[in-house]
Amino acid sequence: MTILLDIVFILLFVLTLLLFVVVPLKRYLRQHNELQSRKYSRKRHDVPEKSKVSRPSGNFKKVERFLFSEEDLKKLSQDGFAFYQRANQTQDSDDWCNAAGKYDCTYTGLWGDVLFSGIKVGTEQFELSGVTYGLGSLSQEDQKKYFEAALPVVRQSFIVSCEFYLKAIEINPNNFFANLKLATALTAALKIIPSCGYWRKSLQLDQPSAVRALSADSEAKFHRGTATQLVILALDGKQSIFNQTLQMLQSDLTFCEQVRLAKDLLESSPYVKSRIVNF
Repeated sequence: MTILLDIVFILLFVLTLLLFVVVPLKRYLRQHNELQSRKYSRKRHDVPEKSKVSRPSGNFKKVERFLFSEEDLKKLSQDGFAFYQRANQTQDSDDWCNAAGKYDCTYTGLWGDVLFSGIKVGTEQFELSGVTYGLGSLSQEDQKKYFEAALPVVRQSFIVSCEFYLKAIEINPNNFFANLKLATALTAALKIIPSCGYWRKSLQLDQPSAVRALSADSEAKFHRGTATQLVILALDGKQSIFNQTLQMLQSDLTFCEQVRLAKDLLESSPYVKSRIVNF
């Protein structure tokens, strides 16, 4: 009987120890580790306050209608339109992201570097761009016609891709590829401040992949590479160098002109404008 009571007493003691010492201690250690992890992540990839994603607040009403009609979407990309129809039916975040990818010219392809570069036909920069690859047999005049006709269409497709990426993120804010590709698109459009928030979200969701994308974009040609390097400075919290570099770029008339052009283009979409402010 005494032995049985001793066993019961020991079990009660162990249970008490678990409930009031071990469990609370484990909870404290877990919370402490999570806090330290967040502090490290913030220190490593912090974004200055003004570089975070600016979202409409208060009673700001989001516009639900896309800029282009379904007929225009179909003209821009038959393949993309088929993906859009599927996404519109399923309302699935991945489907919207895939539809955006069919219109996106910035994540892959040479047009991403050229989109807001301000390069002129017949210059060395134009030859380096590679956008007329395979058209070498054409005269310079015909290359100019091709480029001037294609550029507005590519920019329209760019707007569609931004709208669809935003739609995907609205359905699932943790969609890694939607955040990453929208970050890339906005950076290609020289929208450094708005893009930082989406880069930061991408880093949180899949840091190795996002870092590789940042590294690749930083080596892009023309203004896109410069914009990506500014993004990296902002993400690393190097605000002083960021401000100095940005100030130096104010004297680059071509860069400033392309920034204004991209701003006007993005703001032409009520859908984009009602979801991202401070262009």
